[in-house]
Amino acid sequence: MALTNGYSNHYAGVNISYDYIGDSTGIAGEYRFTVKVFIDEGTGSLAGVTNFGIGAASSCAAVVGISLTRINPPPHLAAGNGGFIVPGRDFCHSKVGALRVYSMYIFAGNYVLSTPCADWRFYFVAPGRTGGVNNLVGGQVGNDDLYVHTTLNNLHGNNDSPETAYMENAKYFCVGSDARINPNHKEKDGDSLYFKFTPAHYSETIVASYNAGYSATSPITPLNTAILDPVNGLLRFKPTQMERDVIALTIEEWRKDTLGVYYLISESQRDFEIFITNSCDTMAVNWGPYGDTIPLISNLECGDSLISLKLSRSTHCQSIDSDGSDFKILTPNGDSLEISSVLKSCMDSYTDSINLVLSDTLSQNDTLYLISRKGSSQNSLFNSCGFESRVGDTLMFRVQNCLANNFGIDNSLAYSEWTVYPNPSKGLFQVKFKGMEGLKELSVYDVRGQLVLQHSSSNMEVEIDLTFLEPGIYFIQNRSTTNWSTKKLLVE
Repeated sequence: MALTNGYSNHYAGVNISYDYIGDSTGIAGEYRFTVKVFIDEGTGSLAGVTNFGIGAASSCAAVVGISLTRINPPPHLAAGNGGFIVPGRDFCHSKVGALRVYSMYIFAGNYVLSTPCADWRFYFVAPGRTGGVNNLVGGQVGNDDLYVHTTLNNLHGNNDSPETAYMENAKYFCVGSDARINPNHKEKDGDSLYFKFTPAHYSETIVASYNAGYSATSPITPLNTAILDPVNGLLRFKPTQMERDVIALTIEEWRKDTLGVYYLISESQRDFEIFITNSCDTMAVNWGPYGDTIPLISNLECGDSLISLKLSRSTHCQSIDSDGSDFKILTPNGDSLEISSVLKSCMDSYTDSINLVLSDTLSQNDTLYLISRKGSSQNSLFNSCGFESRVGDTLMFRVQNCLANNFGIDNSLAYSEWTVYPNPSKGLFQVKFKGMEGLKELSVYDVRGQLVLQHSSSNMEVEIDLTFLEPGIYFIQNRSTTNWSTKKLLVE
């Protein structure tokens, strides 16, 4: 028995997922099934559809149908037709009138599996793939159908299928621009995932044929190869012509048994469309890491050790290297400042701000150039449109309000003739002089250049007490009759 939904609505993508809920409901074998359906609103709609059916089959039980009920979106996320808004398809494209509009319909329901089985299969098949697809051969029997499935082996225990957002992220992509689709996958059970291309299907047994130059493993633009990372599911490609393509992927979920042997617990087939256009938003194509909301020259204050970047388009967190290697900071004379780490606040795998933590505190009035580059992961940043930042994009900062001549860390002989320890400390520092006879005048400044302590001594070792100050960076300047030099102090 094949369960077919008898309405043709130009499906642009479907996926099926499930979660085990028997632990909370007290009903053994009860699962909650969720189906996400993407519809091309220009040619179809599920506005009047309140119930949706998927099939459940196995070698252990008869084929049955599982009825799911539509989940209506809250008003602020409603597409106006009963579906959810699919975000991001507008701001990645310049000609809004040419956009194809998609809605996502979500259907969910509970079902109790009658018995544990190694080959449960939950599937959907319906007439109504979106027409005009370039990579699939037309004119075949059933070539308007779309088929996907998700499997389950629950002989050894229950399972939650992996969640992915391929379809939600399959926005418009631009000819000649590097593009990425990230699944933003979530795996709740600690299992191992493996991602791979799979042929598109018209039914369980009918495999789609591909036009010349295309294949299941190269579904985008002839003579161009799409790369799918089998570990994290990141899909990368650089299209060379306008087209609409179907991409089919399978996500395998592997679990280790008590003997340490891996077995396949589920596989989920994902099927979705992408659009490739040459009418792209210039800002989207030439997107840089700093966006268009930051002035050409930004000011930093003396004593800052954090450079905050506000992005005009959300950036995928996975593309931001935590070691700061996506950026380089240069002074006008070519010296570089070290970035020790990156702070990022990620929501749903994206962030609209990045904070660069410097290894040292800014202590001199200067001009700094922050340059985008490929980091240790061998990519530069890429945003929610799938566009990668240009290597070499530069933002200029001006460091201001440092007290002139006070914080120049001097490497002269005089600098080496005295030491400060321990550094950092809780506020008590020992200053030891080496061969510097006579009166030494010690002055301590905060990062704003304000004098906080003065001490004069002709002794060869002096204690400086800064325990009355707040934790932070300070500078101690040593002046004698012939030399002066400055050292940095860190009060913890």
